[in-house]
Amino acid sequence: MLVISIIALIIVYFIAYAIGSSKYAYEKVYWAFEAAHFSAGFFVAMFFSNFFSEPREIVAATFAIGALWELWEVIAWNIPSLRKKVFKMGGITLPDTILDLVLDTFGGVVFVLLLI
Repeated sequence: MLVISIIALIIVYFIAYAIGSSKYAYEKVYWAFEAAHFSAGFFVAMFFSNFFSEPREIVAATFAIGALWELWEVIAWNIPSLRKKVFKMGGITLPDTILDLVLDTFGGVVFVLLLI
């Protein structure tokens, strides 16, 4: 029941995130982008739990997907035509990238802990 409650909460969050990020400036909803990384990590771990049985494999796969996402952000940021379409925020920074990876991985760890 706890996992179902968390999933429902994350779905409600995603709806609020979609509405908020389209209506407000990035600086006002920055927290929503960080919460999205946590919840994405949770869902990615849920997906990989179908393929891996070891918790560390699930978390490692979640981290790998997060790293690929961050690589995509760097590539998109460096292509001017994509930058205008994809980003509503400022530049890509190392502290932001590290925080995003930590939150992705932490979402995976939370899922694994709930799974055990």
